[in-house]
Amino acid sequence: MKNKKRAIYMAYENALLKEALTFLFPDAKVEAYDFLGDTTFQDEILAHQYEQILFVNYLGRFEEIARDNPQLSCSFLFTPYLSSLSDQGIQSSFLRIMDLLDRGLIKKVAFLDEGLYQVLKKEHQNLFYLPLILPSCSREKEVVSNEIGMMSSEYDPNDNFYNQLSVFSFFKDYTVKIVNPTKKTKDFVKRFHIHMKKCKQEKDCLEHSALNLYVSFTNAVMLKFFRSMDLGIPCLLGNTSLFQNSAILKKYLVVESDDDINEIKEKIQIALDHKEEILTAYVPFRKAYEDTCKEYKDLFIKDES
Repeated sequence: MKNKKRAIYMAYENALLKEALTFLFPDAKVEAYDFLGDTTFQDEILAHQYEQILFVNYLGRFEEIARDNPQLSCSFLFTPYLSSLSDQGIQSSFLRIMDLLDRGLIKKVAFLDEGLYQVLKKEHQNLFYLPLILPSCSREKEVVSNEIGMMSSEYDPNDNFYNQLSVFSFFKDYTVKIVNPTKKTKDFVKRFHIHMKKCKQEKDCLEHSALNLYVSFTNAVMLKFFRSMDLGIPCLLGNTSLFQNSAILKKYLVVESDDDINEIKEKIQIALDHKEEILTAYVPFRKAYEDTCKEYKDLFIKDES
């Protein structure tokens, strides 16, 4: 049976997320919603005769879209992680999504965070876990770098940004890369005598590093981690269950407490010292994780064709 035409609309432009969704759903058109504007969305649906639409963090005029297009099977991918529900805006969006599911306007809801899925899976039969991964890319040419990319956000309180940043006062031979640092951050690094390099884009921060730091409190979106590791750059993560089947990656890359400056400092040094061992262990881990992503994707789209 021929697959139904599918479109995926993200709430906003995100290059890595778009790349991951395109990789997992190669038959779908993937766009940020704002590329066409609200007034032309109906024309877009009719012009391409879509039958399946996956909305990623987009609510907007969702009820109107679902009501005016009964032929559509609408599903939703919610990317925030469980602890982020403490944010009132994210919690409000989550509750609305679940209400739309209960009312039948959304057929399925998938979660990027396995923890959130595990908590909710008994509440509704149409809830799914949908992990994402990027297509593999070539490792960077081996270069000696004294730069460490800091991928956490200074705007997210869950990222414990300044605690992580203060660790670089111990690494005088290294420069920390930060995307568009605020004046507050510039003043902070000056006070602590930290060498900092401003990056205009996340891509610049992530690439050509000796190490990347993504020690968020928790984070479901691991795409920066996969891109960093594919490039041959070890990437530290906050306390995560991602490496349940890889003792080496768990030992060398997981910071159990982002409040513990000494632990972060120790893990940075360990990762720098054990780079090749880490990258060797990553190869089978990545293959297994990619297979897992495809298995969950198949469960998510089962019975749709």
